[in-house]
Amino acid sequence: MEVGRTDAPREPRLRTVPGPEPAAAEERGDPALGTLEGLGGALVDAVSEAAGVVPLSLLFSGGLDSSLLAHLLIQAGTPFEAVAVGMPGSHDLSAAETAGTLLGIPVVSHELAVGEVERTAVELRACHPSLSRGSLSVQVGLAAALAHARHPRVLCGQGADELFFGYSHFLSLGGAELKIRADSDLERLTGVDLPISRSIAQRYSKDLRAPYLAPSFVRAVRGSGLLSYEPVTRPKGLLRDLAGTMGLPPPLVERPKKALQYGTGISRLLSRRPVPEETHA
Repeated sequence: MEVGRTDAPREPRLRTVPGPEPAAAEERGDPALGTLEGLGGALVDAVSEAAGVVPLSLLFSGGLDSSLLAHLLIQAGTPFEAVAVGMPGSHDLSAAETAGTLLGIPVVSHELAVGEVERTAVELRACHPSLSRGSLSVQVGLAAALAHARHPRVLCGQGADELFFGYSHFLSLGGAELKIRADSDLERLTGVDLPISRSIAQRYSKDLRAPYLAPSFVRAVRGSGLLSYEPVTRPKGLLRDLAGTMGLPPPLVERPKKALQYGTGISRLLSRRPVPEETHA
C-alpha cells in the first residue's frame, strides 16, 4: 500500500483565527439558524451534499458523531453500509453493534490482526514521518477502516470534536481561552490531519467526506449564536442537544466519547510494539 502522495487539488482550508465572535444568526437576517431546528437543517444539507452518489460507506464507531450521521442517512433513505473496525474485543466493535441495534441497521465489523495494524503503521510512518504517535494511531485506524469499506464514497465523523469541544483538553476552558484552543485544533485538522487522511483514502481509491467540516455547516454553527463559550462541563453539549431534537436514540445522544485510537485498541497495541520514530541526520 502506497500512502501519502496525492495529485488531487486540496479543498479550501478553513481559516479560524481568534477574533471577534461572529454575528448571531438573527443579526445576519437568518433567524432559522438561531434554533436547533435551523442548525439541524444545515447538517442535513451537509450530509446530503457529502453523500452525493450512492450507495456509500460510513465509518461507524457507534459513538455520537457517526451515529448521528447514520441516523440522518436512514432518515433520508440513503443506502449505505456502516463499517466498524477494531482489535478483537475492542470497545468500538462492541459499541458499533449496540448502536446498530438501536438504529435498526446491520454493521459490517472487521477484527484487525496485529500484523495488519503493524504493517499499516510502518507504511504510514514512512510516508508521513512527522506524525506524532497519537496522530499515527488515528490514521492507522482510519486506513484500516478505508481498506475494508466496500464503496468508493466514504463518510466520516471528523471535525465534530473540534467544532463542538469534545476533547478532554477543552474541559473547564472558557471564553477567549476556549475559542483560541478550538480554533487551533480546527485549523490543524483542516490544514494537516484531514489532507493526510484524504491522501490515504485516495490510495484505497476512496473519496473521503466529512460532513461536520463542510464550510457551510461550520459557518452555521459558528454564526448560530447557540455555541456557548462558557467553561466546558459537558463535551459536545450543543451537538448532543441537536442530536436529541433530530430523533437520535437517547442512549446514543449521551454516549461518552471514546477517541478512535483508543476505542479500536490500536493505540494500546502500538504503545506495546511502537513504530520507530523517523530520525534525520
